[in-house]
Amino acid sequence: MSAIALNTLVLAFKFAGEPPWVTQTTEILNYIFTAFFTLDAFIKLCALGKIYFQDGWNRFDFLVIALSYAFILIDYTTSVNLGAQVTLLRSFRILRIFKYFKAT
Repeated sequence: MSAIALNTLVLAFKFAGEPPWVTQTTEILNYIFTAFFTLDAFIKLCALGKIYFQDGWNRFDFLVIALSYAFILIDYTTSVNLGAQVTLLRSFRILRIFKYFKAT
């Protein structure tokens, strides 16, 4: 839950006309969060096996992670600029916090 909150703060740092160092820093932090959420999903997948995909929130997490890597791949292999789409996708991570409120 802390990682989701921190990721939300990083997303909130985005603004029009931001200096290049802010863009680079938030980009690096978002890669770190993507790696963290990937590790989280991997550990759950290893522990739960096929049961992992029976939970809708786990399927949602997996989809967001998979799309994150697809956008990273597109960004590094083409000249297509997906800036707004990537930010929108990352904002879907915020929805994960509802999973924790549902559990309480």
